[in-house]
Amino acid sequence: LNVPKAWALPLSNEVSTLHFAARLEGLITPLAKLDGIAEWRDNGGILEITGIQVRYGPLQLDGNGTFALDGNLQPIGALTMRIEGFMQTLDILAQQRVIGMGQATAIKLMLAALTGRSHGDAGHLEVPLTIQDGHLKLQSMDLMKIPEIDWQRVFERELTGDSRLFIAPGKSAIGFNSGG
Repeated sequence: LNVPKAWALPLSNEVSTLHFAARLEGLITPLAKLDGIAEWRDNGGILEITGIQVRYGPLQLDGNGTFALDGNLQPIGALTMRIEGFMQTLDILAQQRVIGMGQATAIKLMLAALTGRSHGDAGHLEVPLTIQDGHLKLQSMDLMKIPEIDWQRVFERELTGDSRLFIAPGKSAIGFNSGG
């Protein structure tokens, strides 16, 4: 899977493997409007991921979990993941300034302690990951801020037919560009 260069993903523009199996639960109403998303959430809407496998740069992820939307229609969830290539990924994220160098070092030390390996050893790790309040956490450690979904822009995409993903400059928001 090659993603547009405009997405400026930190590890590369190629996701070599993406397998995803999930079950959508809750009363499904027309989701073409913002009210439909909120109604789905309010009626017990969850996304149960029964299997996910990702190979992206040095990172390899395998796992499952459950997601929903919070009161602000932002994702919350919990995953159990088997992770490989995390040390190399942290180096790249720090080089690309997605996370700070100090934060990368702290995460590496914690991961080394969890795996019982030195910080240079590749190894693998099986961990709980959570997304809540706009943050991705490994156990109780805050890994990174998750960009906010701008649902207005997602629905504007439906009107314009433009499906380009964007992160708004100067803001932490993900949505779809509605033009140019």
